[in-house]
Amino acid sequence: MTRGFSESAFGHAITAAGVTHSVARACAAGRLYNCSCGMVRGKRAWKWSGCHDNTKFGARYSRRFLDVRERAKDVISFTHLYNNEVGRKVVRRNREVRCKCHGMSGSCEVRTCWKAAPDFRRVGDMLKEKYTRAMSAAVEVFGNSANTARKYRPVRREISPDSPLLFVERSPTYCERDTRLAVVGTTGRYCNRNSTGPDSCDTLCCGRGYDQRHEVVNRKCQCRFKWCCEVTCKDCFEEKWVSVCK
Repeated sequence: MTRGFSESAFGHAITAAGVTHSVARACAAGRLYNCSCGMVRGKRAWKWSGCHDNTKFGARYSRRFLDVRERAKDVISFTHLYNNEVGRKVVRRNREVRCKCHGMSGSCEVRTCWKAAPDFRRVGDMLKEKYTRAMSAAVEVFGNSANTARKYRPVRREISPDSPLLFVERSPTYCERDTRLAVVGTTGRYCNRNSTGPDSCDTLCCGRGYDQRHEVVNRKCQCRFKWCCEVTCKDCFEEKWVSVCK
């Protein structure tokens, strides 16, 4: 998270989005004493009812909680602050209208509607898409001169949900061990030989192949709750074949 890789950009963005989302929902649910329901702008706001998720307060809290650590005016700090704000904007600008019907026998004679923060799975998908299209900060913002970052701070109004994530350093392959970058590599990683997704042996093992190994796994089973308040379990041993990257 302290480096300028595109993975760091995604990590900062989704962390900021997560804080914004959680605080906004907590405000609407009345779980926080210092905030309340969110507001909806516009002449037709009087038609709204229910309690809107307070994404404005959530974003403000996220800035106070996360951005305060980024004081140094260098290109790394700039991109961290920028990516934080992209994550918040994705939550704030993608609020959804949700409604609840009231009436006899399930009829919808009266309907209560409110603005809710998007499902966080959707937020994650949008940020994942931005991760795949991340751009170099030096080219996108500073015109190939990273030193000019010392003159800039991210301007919130210029960042939109459509803004890309920014990175400073090209990501390593993560396939081979690199102690300088704290990359452990994928040798010895468990993989799924029957998968075609990111956990597949073809993907994780980086073309090196994998070994099949027989292991005995200890797992908790037959758990019982004892009043009060203890859970006791037995140890069960399971034999299985696993795939491990070479």
